[in-house]
Amino acid sequence: MVCDSKFSNWVRDQAALVVLGLIKFNKDVFVGLVRMGPIVRALIQMVSSCSIQVLTGLVKIIRTPLVDDINGEIPRIISLLGSEDLSTKVAAMNCILEIVFLGREEVIGLMLDKDLIKKLMGVQRLEVGLQSKRTKWKCLCGGERAKNGGKCGEISIFKVWQVLQCKWKLGKDWSRVRKELLNWKY
Repeated sequence: MVCDSKFSNWVRDQAALVVLGLIKFNKDVFVGLVRMGPIVRALIQMVSSCSIQVLTGLVKIIRTPLVDDINGEIPRIISLLGSEDLSTKVAAMNCILEIVFLGREEVIGLMLDKDLIKKLMGVQRLEVGLQSKRTKWKCLCGGERAKNGGKCGEISIFKVWQVLQCKWKLGKDWSRVRKELLNWKY
């Protein structure tokens, strides 16, 4: 159902959530089916916030093997940062962050080659514009954040940029990357 475009996007999104639930339930049995089948590409082609959230969940569970499998689809995920739908932008940002955490050096290089930084700056302008319009505003994650810089659980553009810089500079020393990220302040 996820791969069949005859169904509505809502039905396909719900089917994708079922697939994610099955993988969470029994990773050993269902991961191979997801990696071998067309589900991952169908999720990227659906271009909905739910499908990208499911893809993010799959990346979190399957980790580096899935990132290596979707290497050619990363430019399409980056292009979702230019979407008109704010929830799709946020889902794409989450997905990119997970890919950055798990990606190899080639993946990071590909992301930088595809004008990721320019797109992140565009999304940052949107975030700054939202901040300047209200004293308190709802964060993308649903929590409130004060205009003076209170914390919230949303993923910041600067967080993504810092992850990219850490991985690029420190190479494969993941313990140093994690230490840098844990010390990072909003």
